[in-house]
Amino acid sequence: MIEVGIFWLVTSVLVAIIANARGRSGLGYFAMSILLSPLITCIFVMCMPKLDREAERQRKVNEANELDRRIREPEDLDTRRSNDRKWTIALFISVAALVLVLTR
Repeated sequence: MIEVGIFWLVTSVLVAIIANARGRSGLGYFAMSILLSPLITCIFVMCMPKLDREAERQRKVNEANELDRRIREPEDLDTRRSNDRKWTIALFISVAALVLVLTR
């Protein structure tokens, strides 16, 4: 019985190493393989695409920079308000013209 436990632990460590090499959380997949099954978890890891950690980090940095740029540019908000006013005026004129046409 102890041999099965050692085998389970060793294969779970191997799954964690494979997951880590594929850009996934080694610790998370180790815990999953302990709880579920090293074989099921290994199949699950192998089916998932490989992650490029540097590309993922750069994508997150770019998203944060874009969000920061949007927050710091107040003229962008003024432009949106101006466009909203223009659309409101255009809608009002359209409705007024429709009312005039329908009441004749």
